[in-house]
Formats: sequence, structure tokens, C-alpha cells
Amino acid sequence: MGQELIDVKKAFDEGVITEREYERAKKDILKKYK
Repeated sequence: MGQELIDVKKAFDEGVITEREYERAKKDILKKYK
């Protein structure tokens, strides 16, 4: 989970994904590990 969150954050920081996509991806990752 940690690495997935880091990868998504890095993509967001580099402008590869939008803030909305970042929030959605983060939510999906967190949901997957509950």
C-alpha cells in the first residue's frame, strides 16, 4: 500500500495526473487495504 500511495503522489506532483485523479486513486488504494 505504501509504495502505491507514493507512486500516485509522485505522479500528481509531476503533473501526470490531476488533483481529482490523485484523490480518487488514493481513496481506491485505501479502500483496497481495509
